[in-house]
Amino acid sequence: MLSFFSGLIIAGPLFRVEPVFFLVFVFGVCIGSLVPDVDAEDAAIFHSNVRGLKGDTGRILNDFVAPLLPVFGYFTKYVIHRPSVLLFNFFSRNHSVSDTHREFSHSIIGIVSFTFFTGLYAFLILYFTGLLHIALVFFLAGYFVGCVLHLIQDSCTRSGIAWNSPFSDWKIRGDIYTGKDFRKIRLFTLFLGGLSAVMLFASLTHPLDLSVIQISFLSFTLLGLSWSLFMFFVDAELAR
Repeated sequence: MLSFFSGLIIAGPLFRVEPVFFLVFVFGVCIGSLVPDVDAEDAAIFHSNVRGLKGDTGRILNDFVAPLLPVFGYFTKYVIHRPSVLLFNFFSRNHSVSDTHREFSHSIIGIVSFTFFTGLYAFLILYFTGLLHIALVFFLAGYFVGCVLHLIQDSCTRSGIAWNSPFSDWKIRGDIYTGKDFRKIRLFTLFLGGLSAVMLFASLTHPLDLSVIQISFLSFTLLGLSWSLFMFFVDAELAR
């Protein structure tokens, strides 16, 4: 939900200009926000129904996004993730990675690999089926943003994330206990939900007579500040 609302804030300016690209971008964010967990056994990306989603927003995500999650989940795990780990270890002399939880798939090199190979396979499939469209660019942009948001969220937990793994073991970690600190997460989710509604309204009505570019800059700025403040409140810091 945090990634979904963040995606709405970023893509809000697209809604009035090109609603199809808006939907494709947000769809990409939803997929990308779950795909780093392909290194876990029972991750949400392997299920066609995401547990814990509530309300109308939850129903929309489970009806229109969740049915495709296993497709991306298993494809990424067996066609991209594991081969990427094997190739990296084969060619790297000084560093090695593993396919265990919060290793390769929870690093910059991992999510860049996921985005690149997902884009490559999607391009080939769409090209040879005659369905290639510029919308793929917006999907991949959303996919990568979703992956980054996943890493940011995991960086707020006690376990933390080594973004530059395997080249560095420094982690960004906070004080959130996964599956326990629901109050902070729910409050921030409500805040992002409200902010996404405001930005969508602004993109449709232009109350301040702002251009699409200006609204986009405002969206990125507000989202960046929001996440920075949240990470401050959960005491996220760089540590070994």
